[in-house]
Amino acid sequence: ATGNNVLTYTNAAGGISPLQVKESLGSSTSDNTIPTVGAVNSGLNNKQDIIPAVDSNTVVTYGGVYGAVGEKGIYQDTGSYASHMDELIDAGTFNAALKNGLDNEFVCAGTDPSNGRCWSWEIKNTGTNSTNLYDPITNPIEQGTIASATGQSANYTVRARTSGYIDVLPNTQYTVSESGFAYLYVYQYDQNEDYLHTPSGWQTSPYTFRTDATAGKIRLVFTDDFTTNSTVADPANLLWLQVEPGANATPHTYTNLVPEGYTPLEYIKTRSYGGQYINTGITANPTIKVDTAVSFGLSTDVRVLVGTRNGSNVEDTNIFQWGVASGKTFNRYGMGYLAATAISDNTLYDVHLENGLQTVTSGGNNVASTTFEYNPDMNTTGTLYLFCTDDIINPSNTAKYCTYDTYVKYMRISKNGQIVRNFIPARRNNDNVVGMYDTVSNTFFTNSGSDSFIAGPDASNNVYIPQNQ
Repeated sequence: ATGNNVLTYTNAAGGISPLQVKESLGSSTSDNTIPTVGAVNSGLNNKQDIIPAVDSNTVVTYGGVYGAVGEKGIYQDTGSYASHMDELIDAGTFNAALKNGLDNEFVCAGTDPSNGRCWSWEIKNTGTNSTNLYDPITNPIEQGTIASATGQSANYTVRARTSGYIDVLPNTQYTVSESGFAYLYVYQYDQNEDYLHTPSGWQTSPYTFRTDATAGKIRLVFTDDFTTNSTVADPANLLWLQVEPGANATPHTYTNLVPEGYTPLEYIKTRSYGGQYINTGITANPTIKVDTAVSFGLSTDVRVLVGTRNGSNVEDTNIFQWGVASGKTFNRYGMGYLAATAISDNTLYDVHLENGLQTVTSGGNNVASTTFEYNPDMNTTGTLYLFCTDDIINPSNTAKYCTYDTYVKYMRISKNGQIVRNFIPARRNNDNVVGMYDTVSNTFFTNSGSDSFIAGPDASNNVYIPQNQ
């Protein structure tokens, strides 16, 4: 309140208003605009500043009488709580959570410059699952399995995935949940990592079990096919692995892939005669990185999936391209031209380009890792085109080298260590235009060429938020 004002409580629940404390009453003995009269007036003005601080673990409460305040303790030992006769603020485990929140989750968001007191508070809650015993940062997933007879890592060539040791308590119920695999297996160990010979057998998620009376640690194995191990188990899926006390799995957290007004697609595809492309607006330099998943309908002609160049010569030093020619992938990373990796038509490939290195995989199997000539001084003036090359010297080549009958599931472009484009195939709902939604700039990129893109099937707009992210 401003100077010479006090706070009063109105008839509305929680309502407050200011009333002025008058310095001089003069000859008046009554004034219904002030809280009190006479010598008490100055005493009240002082009293509002000297309400004593409450004791530790005590909170201020408001009584049923105007201006009356009281105190109630925060119950410390909920084990002896019997009934509401104790007049607690709250009971049970929520009471401890309330105290923890008051101590740890309120931070000052702004202070009064005249006195340094906080006048705006922020509730700080990271939303992380504090009960999850699995930490992907300190417990990375490895390829291989665990032998049931010994409890030790074995057969590193199989495509199952294995966790490290996770600390647990003996004779305690836990629930393991994950989103990426069909089956999971729990192995128990004592505190010294000695195997307890209590294997769970293959289970589906979520799986609830009770630890042995001498258990101190567990390890986990995951697979999509426990009979043949024929399916690659992607360790990235285990970012959503949860090991929690109790019989219930905490629901995973989701977010939207693209915003309202757009529908994500499984892929975006060019037409059989080509001519469709997207201008990403990004120039290339030596730090450029590209990750994508692509399938070519025809790889026997020169077709560029992503590229830009300042000149038409093969040895031009300011050029960045990746695509297919004569049934092989080719790359120009500032200079040079190399058709290196033979690929098949209508096959999905995951491609990573960085520092002149091309890594191509299919179905989890490495197809090729090839190093190209690399110009550390590359600096293009044109922008990267998707499905084409931005040719500054010969613009007519843009349409000439566009891909046709080619689809892309996603494309991520990084530059100077930062992701600058994260393209998601999408359809704009109000006019059904197909393009790529960039989640970095929150921009929908549409076709800059002829005709229109072909939309793949609709995809789910709900995606997991990984643990600790």
